[in-house]
Amino acid sequence: RSSQRQPIGVPGGLYGSSLAAAEHVVRHPGAVVFVDGYNVAKLRFPLLELEAQRAKCIDLCEDVARRWGTNIVVVFDGTNGLGIAATVRRLVRVTFSPEGVIADDVIRREVASLPDDVPVVVVTNDQAVIADVRAIGRHGPAHPATGRRPHR
Repeated sequence: RSSQRQPIGVPGGLYGSSLAAAEHVVRHPGAVVFVDGYNVAKLRFPLLELEAQRAKCIDLCEDVARRWGTNIVVVFDGTNGLGIAATVRRLVRVTFSPEGVIADDVIRREVASLPDDVPVVVVTNDQAVIADVRAIGRHGPAHPATGRRPHR
């Protein structure tokens, strides 16, 4: 089965990686935004300790969710952040990858599990994750038993 997921279009006049284009896609009705937590946190806050990077990343995502009602899922590597997900934060879902699994794979699996009509935005600069998420959109979700995606 081929995926029917369509990319979120950026209106004419907006540069694809501009702040205005980013605002447009995170405000898209029904979109789910996946944030590669440590990828974003380490790039944005390189001088902070890991825990502070995580907290700042989550705070930024909370601000976006509060401002535009965006459905945001922040995925971090590892289980060393237990308790963060259970804090007062309720506007974003914060999750940690299970032991032996990287956050990238959690993002890939969650994107593949969404219905085709749900627009998806992945915030990362990891080119492998970007390529895989695009492939999921073109070829449909992975088969739950084999992990393989059907070809067109």
